[in-house]
Amino acid sequence: VQLENKGHVTSFVKGTRSPESLTIPTSNVVEDGKPFTIECWAKSIVDTSPNWRMPFSAWSKFYVGIAPNTKKVRISWLDANGAQQYVESTDLSIDFSQWNHWVFTYDGYGKCNLYINQVLVLTANTTLPKPFPANIDVGRLNSGSYYWNGWIDDLRVSSICRTDIEI
Repeated sequence: VQLENKGHVTSFVKGTRSPESLTIPTSNVVEDGKPFTIECWAKSIVDTSPNWRMPFSAWSKFYVGIAPNTKKVRISWLDANGAQQYVESTDLSIDFSQWNHWVFTYDGYGKCNLYINQVLVLTANTTLPKPFPANIDVGRLNSGSYYWNGWIDDLRVSSICRTDIEI
């Protein structure tokens, strides 16, 4: 299922408009305990902020973020007891000011992967126990904070877990 197909890139650059984000209903697309893939192309403004920036999230289920000042990426989720858990990369030698292909997969059995430019950069072992929220937010955390500072294009949300070969 491809949920959005716009003829232009969505801007998340601070100051170009009021903070923009895209909210996508999850109903009939992704379900608790079932596999899914979220992918997009993203380009970030050079940013020295220590704040996490989210290309996409479905908080409190999970988020994918980047800390621009360190070039680290993170997958975070709430465990069954409501405690925040995460896995975080070391500094990546990726130029986030260029277009990069981000892919987040969940296999339905407890394994999440984050790929950037077809390279596996993080793996998390979790069942993502919290209920899936009604929406996936693109360009921010669901709480309306941690806005992406850049552009996002070619977003795809699939109800399958793409394999390494498919990515």
